[in-house]
Amino acid sequence: MEQNSTTPEVADTTLFAGEAWFDPIEMSLLADGGEVLGHVVAPNDTADFSSYLLRAQSSGADVIGLANSGGDMVNSVKQAAEFGIAKRGQRLAGLLIYITDVHSIGLEYAQACASSRLSTGT
Repeated sequence: MEQNSTTPEVADTTLFAGEAWFDPIEMSLLADGGEVLGHVVAPNDTADFSSYLLRAQSSGADVIGLANSGGDMVNSVKQAAEFGIAKRGQRLAGLLIYITDVHSIGLEYAQACASSRLSTGT
């Protein structure tokens, strides 16, 4: 969620690595005035994120949260770009994204993904 935003962000927290992630993220979003429109859990090492991304896209959320990392983060961001999610006004929020993921994704695709914290893994 953007700080100093006059309107709360609506987030669809999707592509979770596990259910344990969901409760604290939902509580944080709700505390900041946001709304969670839904969430789905994708298995690790998923090659095709299309059904998850299209579901999130159709929710109408302003932000699609990606709580995955490594190859799953790279694939989900690239596939989101192929579906034109960012071009249609929805933003991606990488909840756990490393600088190595950004390098693997490439600048063209990574620009669609906003992350409040980047970790170098150290």
